[in-house]
Amino acid sequence: MGFDELYGNEPVKKSLKKTLETGHVSNSYVFEGMAGVGKRLCADLFAQALVCEGEFPKDRPCGTCPACVKARSRNHPDIIRLEQAAQKASIGVDDVREQILSEVFLKPYLASRRVFIIGDGDVLSPEAQNALLKVLEEPPEYVTFLICVTKQDKLLSTVLSRSCIMSFFPLPVEEVNRYLAMRFGGGETVQLAARLSQGSIGAAVAFLSDDSAGKLFEGSVEHVIALNRDAAKVRETADFLIEEKENIGEITDFMLTFLRDCVFVKSGLENRVIYDNKLSQMRVFTEGVSKKGLVLAFDRLTDFKLRLKQNLNYNASVSETMMRIWEDFHDKGSGHQV
Repeated sequence: MGFDELYGNEPVKKSLKKTLETGHVSNSYVFEGMAGVGKRLCADLFAQALVCEGEFPKDRPCGTCPACVKARSRNHPDIIRLEQAAQKASIGVDDVREQILSEVFLKPYLASRRVFIIGDGDVLSPEAQNALLKVLEEPPEYVTFLICVTKQDKLLSTVLSRSCIMSFFPLPVEEVNRYLAMRFGGGETVQLAARLSQGSIGAAVAFLSDDSAGKLFEGSVEHVIALNRDAAKVRETADFLIEEKENIGEITDFMLTFLRDCVFVKSGLENRVIYDNKLSQMRVFTEGVSKKGLVLAFDRLTDFKLRLKQNLNYNASVSETMMRIWEDFHDKGSGHQV
């Protein structure tokens, strides 16, 4: 299978395959892109290819040689992984010293290269990066680092300048749907997961693998719709967001997408709706809400999501935001004043 296991991001695959053919391998690569688009899988496949014993470089990783078998079972001595410990908020300088610096100057045991995979590059502390930088400045010729991050700015500019940066992009919904159909079969839920994924296969798989995610989606939509009823629903919706505080990021995303879709329905652009399984509910809902009210509610919820990163009084902010959205839906908010 080789790189065929990785869906989408053809330019990245083409570049790495060319690297394998020419043998011009860099000492450090940064794989950057949103979560769930295949960065870690690509790092695993590239590491496997670098230790592969297959006859033809262009066909590596072959997947069948002893080196590939060891790599896939995570037992190859020349592939070292630095992961974030469950109990730690970051990867610190001691982790780099113990797991990388102690190994990096040892020559390969079986392969021609040693590959160090840092799958959680986002949480590398500045001190840890500086320790790593000492190796990147004068790396052994047989060493390659593969660092995965969601954004380049998670890394120091000095680390980036010594690395080959490979950018991964969200996949088209059709590509995500094709993968999900192969793994989970068809159906409305699978199609919904593809639309919700925002181009991330990882996010779609997580949605389908977690029953609570579907319930969270349904609850989020139901509570937005409820805000178009009597004011008593404001308290119920606020209580829902307070009880689900740990999932507030997903909830606000669900709500914002639903509101966005409702604006499209109100504008006669139903072909642009993401949650098309909710179209009938949207049509009924938007009959009682003005387009201006929907836009104001969308902006208000967006502002609330941004303020979550600040040190705010969460419960009070939730209650106020839901009240203001209820007012927007009922043309009572300040945004409706002329």
